[in-house]
Amino acid sequence: QQIIRLGTLDQYIIADFFLHYPEVIIEVDGPEHLKTKDTWRDQTVNTLFDYKTIRVKNRELVEDNKRIRTRLIKELAEAEGLSDKKVKERVKEYWRQMDEGI
Repeated sequence: QQIIRLGTLDQYIIADFFLHYPEVIIEVDGPEHLKTKDTWRDQTVNTLFDYKTIRVKNRELVEDNKRIRTRLIKELAEAEGLSDKKVKERVKEYWRQMDEGI
């Protein structure tokens, strides 16, 4: 999980994953998540800060990890008008930076 500062405000949220470019939040939801609350948060963050949220269910990751990875890459590509290949490169770079503490 990551703490994300929203815009120039001193407002923060906790997200499972945050990609700085494109500005996308990825949430992995277990059974404890409340759909109404999550939908409100996603819409608010998108409206105020233009951050897109992509949600996947934990169960989906366990049952069909490859399908979820493919979906995430497709949605990230659509968010920025990029090719799937370019998104894969950016995701790899993101994890390299996280590993190096950049």
